[in-house]
Amino acid sequence: MGEAVYRHYDAEALYAQGNLADALAQVALLLPLDEEARVGMGRPQVIYWVCYQILQALGDERAASMLV
Repeated sequence: MGEAVYRHYDAEALYAQGNLADALAQVALLLPLDEEARVGMGRPQVIYWVCYQILQALGDERAASMLV
């Protein structure tokens, strides 16, 4: 599952650079993070937070589901 962690870093960096389209592409590869996918993640809440920020910035209705 280390792949998700790297995608999360990529998404976060792209977001910070203002490149929302590419950040969203990384988020799309991360979602959905189901129970099986979270196995081995040390801190999935960090990944959810990055996804939330990107989705919220784009006005995507999926943002709210990242905070549940």
